[in-house]
Amino acid sequence: MSAREQGAGDDELCGNIVEGFKDIYFQDGGVRVPGLGDVEINDINHLDADF
Repeated sequence: MSAREQGAGDDELCGNIVEGFKDIYFQDGGVRVPGLGDVEINDINHLDADF
């Protein structure tokens, strides 16, 4: 069941996206920038992604 189906609001969903970008894009699953703290992405109006 997706986060939205479980009742997550926009703030929580955006937080999930940011955590995913942090882990996958910036840290490459822990290989790069292992001590990276918070990642902040502002003003997401539209996101189209395929996984």
